[in-house]
Amino acid sequence: MRSAFITGVLALGLGWLAGLWWANQSKARLQLHYELQITQMQAEQDRLRVAAVLAQAAALQANTDQANLAALLAAQAGEQIHVQYRTIAQVVEKIIERPVYRSQCLDADGLRQLNDFIRGATDELDRAGATGQPGTAMR
Repeated sequence: MRSAFITGVLALGLGWLAGLWWANQSKARLQLHYELQITQMQAEQDRLRVAAVLAQAAALQANTDQANLAALLAAQAGEQIHVQYRTIAQVVEKIIERPVYRSQCLDADGLRQLNDFIRGATDELDRAGATGQPGTAMR
């Protein structure tokens, strides 16, 4: 009986130790599983970061290409544009058919205004004493 009791206690002890071992193994497996999931999530985050950086680099490259193309087109347009001065002389012969302009340059109203201006200028010179200083009509 004693040996059965000892055997039972030993079996119980061994079962308890096996349970502890199994619990530790399960805990270690669970911890490894969580660490694997964390590593996979970090890898996915890193992959997304790399994809974002590559997209930014592609956008920057596209902007740089567009700026380079604009600069090249501006340089080509600058080469095409140049200032050139030319003197253009053109003689236009025009015969005026109106009889008033054949013998006179001024009509009656224009002649009256010219005579009034001349009289006003001489009157101003007389008032100024003919000193050679311009009068108010000449200013």
